[in-house]
Amino acid sequence: DGVVTDPECWRLLLRATAPGADPLAGQEDLLEGLFLLGRHAIRKQILTERSCSAGAARAIDHVHAHYADAFTIEDMARIAGMTPRHMIRSFRKATGLPPHAYLRQLRVERARVLLRSDVSLAEVALAAGFADQAHFTKAFKRITGTTPGRYRLDMAA
Repeated sequence: DGVVTDPECWRLLLRATAPGADPLAGQEDLLEGLFLLGRHAIRKQILTERSCSAGAARAIDHVHAHYADAFTIEDMARIAGMTPRHMIRSFRKATGLPPHAYLRQLRVERARVLLRSDVSLAEVALAAGFADQAHFTKAFKRITGTTPGRYRLDMAA
């Protein structure tokens, strides 16, 4: 359980700590690597915290299972067995984010994985659950600070 196998994460962390590394690039790689490392702990932490009710855990599981699909707060509330308002509060308490923000981050994270392949940006956008490439690019840049195309080029380098 305590071992993380994530080549992209470790590549960034090793490059950041390499002797003679450019300080600015090293800081960027270190921060990106730590962000990627954190993705392995977030969901497990959320589901094991006492503040996460069983209903919120069901809603979180639903978001992870159906991140590329369209669903509503009412759908999530029904799955959680709560009123929509209570589900939103419970979800935010468990994750630190409201459902829409959590879903957007999850979709961007899934897109990052897909960007490592030769799939077109439009196909990545649709597979990750975005309505189109423009929405994908806007959300991706807001969360990562770079465009999907630039991210792909940086990963290839």
